[in-house]
Amino acid sequence: MQIIRGDSYQSWIYSNRSDLVVVDPWLTDKQVFPGLNWLLYREANEEPHILKHNLISQVSHIIITAHFSDHLDLPSLKLFQKNIPIFTTIESFNILSKKGSVSMIGYNMRFHPIISFLKKIYKNKKYGKLISANFKNFTYVPSHHPYENYKIGYAVRKQLGGGVLNSLIHEVDLIAYFFGLPNSLFVNKFNSKILDIDVDDNLSSIMVYKNFKYGIDARYQGQGNEITVWVGEGETWTANADSITSMFEEEYRRIYGLAIPDVGIEVVTW
Repeated sequence: MQIIRGDSYQSWIYSNRSDLVVVDPWLTDKQVFPGLNWLLYREANEEPHILKHNLISQVSHIIITAHFSDHLDLPSLKLFQKNIPIFTTIESFNILSKKGSVSMIGYNMRFHPIISFLKKIYKNKKYGKLISANFKNFTYVPSHHPYENYKIGYAVRKQLGGGVLNSLIHEVDLIAYFFGLPNSLFVNKFNSKILDIDVDDNLSSIMVYKNFKYGIDARYQGQGNEITVWVGEGETWTANADSITSMFEEEYRRIYGLAIPDVGIEVVTW
């Protein structure tokens, strides 16, 4: 895979033999945040790589990482084919849907080799029939991006689409990805007032299916990510660290075409 810087700001291009993926394309002369020029006003100082090398028609997918105008530049998107797949966030999805664009919320954790591996285990049920599970995602939001003031970030501002459910959404998506939508749903979310923010910072939910149920706890306090699973009778899990590493590398090789030796495995990279 080839990684190319798309412009002088933050656009990137990923290219392999069959795909050309563009992240946050900016192909216009100027970007301005609507009504907040002091927050964003930028003029292009070089020709974007996509235009310079006449690659517009070769782009196969677009990724929009946020709904802010320096990521979601609508004039730039108009230059691409109308039916091009776009992977993006919830807020950007809502904007693009109104414009008639084809898009999917970009839940990148779905495509992690570990997730692919775990889904196979769930589907073959060799280790027992699933009974229930509990997903916990705790992150102390002031330390989440220590290089910036958390109070100006989207995660804690209602105006920018923040809140614990929108920001810590991956576990919710993985449940839907593995098991589909629940038959019933119970949710409690609230603002604890521990942090000086205007969004909900605590979420507890139970998703009920026909033969099993799941719990989710997410909050902007504490630190850690944990998944606990209860299963019925089945084969005993006998895998050790070496065999798990081998299975991971096999799945990684299947997805990406190679395995990188002597590199530690992280289930999730923060």
